[in-house]
Amino acid sequence: MMKQNELEEVSCLSILNLPTDLIHKIFSRVQVKAIARCKVVCSAWYNLLSVPDFVNYYAKNTPFTTLLLSQHHKAVTCTTKRDTFSFAEISEDGNDCTRTTIEPKVPGWPKQDAYLFIKGSCNGLLCLLLHNFRVDCEVIYIYNPTSGETISLPQHTFKQNELSYAAYKFGFSPSTNKFKVLKIVPITMSNGDRTQRCEIFTVGVDQRWRQLDLEYSFRAKYSGCRIALNGVVCWLAWDLDSTNIATFDFGEEKLGHISHPRGVVLNYTNMEIVVLNNRLRLLDYSIPSHYTMWTMEEYGVAESWTKIVILKSCFPSYAPLLQQCPVAILQNGNILFRIGRVKGFMCYSPKQKECSEVEVPDGEGFIHCISEFAPLGSLRK
Repeated sequence: MMKQNELEEVSCLSILNLPTDLIHKIFSRVQVKAIARCKVVCSAWYNLLSVPDFVNYYAKNTPFTTLLLSQHHKAVTCTTKRDTFSFAEISEDGNDCTRTTIEPKVPGWPKQDAYLFIKGSCNGLLCLLLHNFRVDCEVIYIYNPTSGETISLPQHTFKQNELSYAAYKFGFSPSTNKFKVLKIVPITMSNGDRTQRCEIFTVGVDQRWRQLDLEYSFRAKYSGCRIALNGVVCWLAWDLDSTNIATFDFGEEKLGHISHPRGVVLNYTNMEIVVLNNRLRLLDYSIPSHYTMWTMEEYGVAESWTKIVILKSCFPSYAPLLQQCPVAILQNGNILFRIGRVKGFMCYSPKQKECSEVEVPDGEGFIHCISEFAPLGSLRK
């Protein structure tokens, strides 16, 4: 009679004998929580479900949409509950939602005067910021919520002429197969003028932050896009004369910009740049009666911008008009909205022009959707 470990080995090998595309199709229908369990079955399954080919296939073909959530709008203190961070998996029709708790194990988290922020996500990893207000220093952690792996980057202590906050952008360079973090530190000059210093850190390569020689004369909208697209992160930025869509290429480590929709005047105060369903989108909240969502169908091509108008009258009266924000586009084309202090989301159908509520299980208090999230990834690049 075969032993249990021998049976498991035969089972693993029999699945591995299937064509790779069929294996990908099977596992793309499985929720990420179940995939995490499958990874611990044996080393063969771990390797199968961790390679970039499967991770990319899963992100493009899974019927589930995963959202990164927080019970608090800004950060987590040491006194808050451990279930403050979580991700929700929503079915392709928006009718079903499951919630999984994320418990970051951050080394060196002090017992007071410290806050934990989520600054971005990329390829299944989270970029966490631990800010200690008592000593005015910050530490960046790269965290894998699926495996629990954590990597800490060198601590940053603010100098006298630096403002006590920095903008961080987290991304992945396909050309080098490396994760990188861009840091933009605002500085006050002796004459009162403000400038910025740009630094970058390559995870697994650099020992310290590297300063970049970039002509960065505009200010960033720090609360902007948290997801990199095709190795590039975008955000709204402005100078004395205009507002534009700024870009940073993690492969080339260069700043740039892309064209916005023709005839649209960018406005920093009531517009936002986001990535939804692997498309760059410009959200316009400037008109009280409706939203305008511009989508760049082909990245970098100015002529590919398309738009959709969403009437705010389609939403229920108890949903505050000023607190509606699109956070994801489901597989069937419906748009998921975060609605203020509602314990869940609204699913808007562009075809029927109507909404339905999506409740988040075990959600306590204010649910703040941080970003769409690709739930599979590995620090071992």
